[in-house]
Amino acid sequence: MKKMFTTVLLLAGLFSFAQNGSFDERMEYGNNQLDSKNYKEAVTVFEKILTEDPKNVRALNNAGRAYFNSKNFEKAKEKFRLAALYASPDDKEDLALYYSNLSASYTYLNDDEKAYQYAIKAYLMDEDSEQNLWNAASNAQNFQKCEEAIKLMDKAKIDKKNHFNSLYGRCYKNLGDYEKSIKSFTTFFDNYVAEDDFVMFDIDEEKYVYLGAQIALMIKNLKNDENVQYKESTLKLINEISKSGKRYAIFEKLFDNDLVWEDKESAKPILKEIYKNIDKPTLSENIYLYYYLQDYKKTLELTNKFLQGNLDSEELMHGRFYDYLASYQLLLQDLKKNNKVDDAEVNAVVTKYKSVFSEHKDYNRPDLENKKELQLPILKTLTIAKKYFESAEEQKKVAPILIKILNNTPHTKFKKELNEFLSKGVLEN
Repeated sequence: MKKMFTTVLLLAGLFSFAQNGSFDERMEYGNNQLDSKNYKEAVTVFEKILTEDPKNVRALNNAGRAYFNSKNFEKAKEKFRLAALYASPDDKEDLALYYSNLSASYTYLNDDEKAYQYAIKAYLMDEDSEQNLWNAASNAQNFQKCEEAIKLMDKAKIDKKNHFNSLYGRCYKNLGDYEKSIKSFTTFFDNYVAEDDFVMFDIDEEKYVYLGAQIALMIKNLKNDENVQYKESTLKLINEISKSGKRYAIFEKLFDNDLVWEDKESAKPILKEIYKNIDKPTLSENIYLYYYLQDYKKTLELTNKFLQGNLDSEELMHGRFYDYLASYQLLLQDLKKNNKVDDAEVNAVVTKYKSVFSEHKDYNRPDLENKKELQLPILKTLTIAKKYFESAEEQKKVAPILIKILNNTPHTKFKKELNEFLSKGVLEN
């Protein structure tokens, strides 16, 4: 009990010192709070300084850092913007720092264009900074300017460390140059030491992108002898990932990637071979396999079995989602083949669509509008229908069924918008 009381007194004393000390003392105290991850306290200190000196660029930048680390990216952005606004145009290095921080805030606010613009500004002001180069090139990649990202890295004055190989790998993959992508990623993984990089990699995410490049090249070279040289390393990586803690997320993204599996007929043999190399495939992963092999009846057998298990909420939504998709695919196949479907079959699919959404969530809340669990069932329902019914005339035939299904979307605004454009009988929206 005494130790707890002493700690409170010590903090109170330090706080009093921070509030009433000199500017440098208060800045140092605020920085110490940042270093100790006491972001709320750091915000208090820097905001107090800014009430007295609202144009102090050091305090603005540090307040931005505190907000940023608290994940309040909107406030962080505003502080960094003001720091850049009030900074001296002659202080190129400091100005580059503020622009770089502003870019990072926009990245987390999902504004890739502004993130890219400010990252480029920062780099052009200080081309000797490795971090500025990384931010500029990675934001160019985020903004789908991969050729620009490669050009920036190629022309850089500084020596590029290993983490840039990962960025090269991503850029080349996005440009469809899978061989260069694989070579870059291979170099990255061969030399990767987490402690040596200032970039906080999600290494499993990098493996996923690497794997996507390998599979894309296998499919591209399916009928060539060149395919053999990549096959072994691809299957080895599949086996390695299948033993990692993130295998579920990685395989979900991999097998739900329409770009990778665009030519499904050609990809089927590869998909089967990949599954042979997964360490002890789960029932959930077998659902992916048969769904993407387009064996929807087998998928339904597996989802029925899966949904009888003792599932957590995420597993339950996963099982229901693929149960709905498989039933929906069969419904559209019947409609395509016979020009009509039974009301009972439509109603069964509608019921499954409704079950995909959690009964315990208010999806009308603004913070849930952009959630994958709300948007993905809608997007899949529309994109799958467009694959079966491409012409405007055909789409008029399927539109009433889509209205009946999507009218059960638990979001008032989305439901209204969906009904408005589906009532026109076309899916081109």
